[in-house]
Amino acid sequence: MKVLKTDLVAAACTACHPADTHNQGTDKSVVWILNNTDVGIEYINGTGDYSGVNGIVLGGSETYFDGTNQVAEAEICWNCHDAVGNKFSEWDLNTDTNGTGNNYDFGSLNQLSWVGATWYSAQDGTGGKVDFTYKTGTIESTHAVGGVATIPGVDPVENIRCSYCHNVHNGTNGDGSTAGAPYLRGAWKGNPYKEDGAPQAGDTYTVNTTNGFGAVPRADVSTSMEMGGFWIDQNTSPNPTGKGGQTSLGWNADNSSGLCSLCHGSFTDGTWDTDDIATLNEFNFNEAGDPEAANVSWVGTNGHSNAVLGGAGTDAANIFNESVRKPRDGYCDPASATDDKDGSAHNAHGYCAGYPNMGYQQFNDHGTSDNIRGEGLRGHIMESEGFYMDPNVRIQQPYAWRDYAWGASVDTGPADSQYHQFSCSKCHNPHASRLPRLMITNCLDIERNTWDDAPVGVRSGTEVQITGSSNNNSTYTAVGMTIYNNKPTMLFANGTFLGNDESGGFTVTIDPNGSSPEVYTEGADNTFELENTVDIGGTDYDILYDDLNKESTLGQFIVGRRTPPKGTAVKSGDKIYDDNDDVQLAYATSAQNCHRYDDANGDGDGVDTGDEPGWNSVTPW
Repeated sequence: MKVLKTDLVAAACTACHPADTHNQGTDKSVVWILNNTDVGIEYINGTGDYSGVNGIVLGGSETYFDGTNQVAEAEICWNCHDAVGNKFSEWDLNTDTNGTGNNYDFGSLNQLSWVGATWYSAQDGTGGKVDFTYKTGTIESTHAVGGVATIPGVDPVENIRCSYCHNVHNGTNGDGSTAGAPYLRGAWKGNPYKEDGAPQAGDTYTVNTTNGFGAVPRADVSTSMEMGGFWIDQNTSPNPTGKGGQTSLGWNADNSSGLCSLCHGSFTDGTWDTDDIATLNEFNFNEAGDPEAANVSWVGTNGHSNAVLGGAGTDAANIFNESVRKPRDGYCDPASATDDKDGSAHNAHGYCAGYPNMGYQQFNDHGTSDNIRGEGLRGHIMESEGFYMDPNVRIQQPYAWRDYAWGASVDTGPADSQYHQFSCSKCHNPHASRLPRLMITNCLDIERNTWDDAPVGVRSGTEVQITGSSNNNSTYTAVGMTIYNNKPTMLFANGTFLGNDESGGFTVTIDPNGSSPEVYTEGADNTFELENTVDIGGTDYDILYDDLNKESTLGQFIVGRRTPPKGTAVKSGDKIYDDNDDVQLAYATSAQNCHRYDDANGDGDGVDTGDEPGWNSVTPW
């Protein structure tokens, strides 16, 4: 519905407000904005027919009246801002309230009204952007104010009160004092972080030459890492308080969200009380109207006090507790010489290699020298270490655990106090959102991660040249890759070789037609085996593998990002254990993805055996 009759840049008072008389509450030709002293609307007209009328009246000459009903306040605003020469939007790139912080792009809608609209992420895979189109969907929550909403979800358009947050006459630019767009009634800072999103298939990541975790999402705290993953204080600069050694924006609860406190806090002067922050939970009902206690909305405890500006850190939950991340077998205890959950003693290179802590932090207190290689799922392939997953860390170093850079404690002790100090705008859109509860991030639902979905296979076009063999020496193209007898093994069509199993005595050249072919001959570290007609998974193949299990190159051709089955071992004896049984990297116990939500049995509650509940129960995509 087009509200304005003409396109305006500026207008007289009567363009928005009627000049004639109307009856409050019954006249459908106008929109009444009721007084709300908490936000500073205290208007009483004491003259003429308006004597005693409370609030603000909209329905001027340039708004649309169909003869029966005036449109809602929000529709007046939306359509005026959509007029030619007067384009303003609460969507797209935010540049008004962030100061020197990153400017967040709020995406777009397919229509002006939030209600029933389809939302699209700005990261749509075009022009070099990552592809977050998996987020596309109908708006699930809107911001009705003034107590008219009793349950979360999408509100009727007529309940959306733009004027309770905005004062179009003398509102401020978000600093609480300087007049200007977006004309706010209090202090508000926009989101200074980049958009969180699950890594997607085909995304590639730069290998930091000083970091041992390799070409994976969020390998370190670099502020210039590719999109796809989470953006928190530690990898965002500047950020609200300078956490993680980054540049500080100088924000606090009051100067970044004093506007919110007018309705959500105990005071009406734009300041916050720490107790109010700790108990923020607007409704005691869910979207269906059923009673919902705070401990149902949240997993364990309300997350505000330990994650946002102004919180006291009193209600913290240790999401890195290894009894939660590795529930079946508990914590690998470096102090115990008998703790060998995957076949390795606590002071061995392979300690907990098949059942590692997040970021392999079980080595931080191993009680021996730092010269211990952190063998793990993607660990150093040379000398029989690691499980040949891609991308492996051999091209960097075998000591990846030393490069854990996030600063969060990975242990069974108390949670780190105020590790996060987020602004309200980091997690919430103040207008409407594709997620419930006005959330714009879920930090992260790993079920939406497709980066590690590729099945175990061989890199496209990989060729192997065999010479000096009693078989038909030639160049062959592998059709697959697997782990056979605990060794990385290349698969070839059955009948490729002449039919003679052969051990050693021949030369193998990997990728002979490539720019950097690698030649391996018989020696102390290379004893290649050729076998014919081997049944693997019900199909016969001819296979090639290194019997000494010391050849790294074969492992580099694996593209699969899924762990081998439980019990699979490498020559050193390290074996896949429990929760890492045939899982994608994002689900592995070593994954640095923190608040992951994994509803293993698909029943929607995230509380059963095998589930990982994340940080709240209402915002998975």
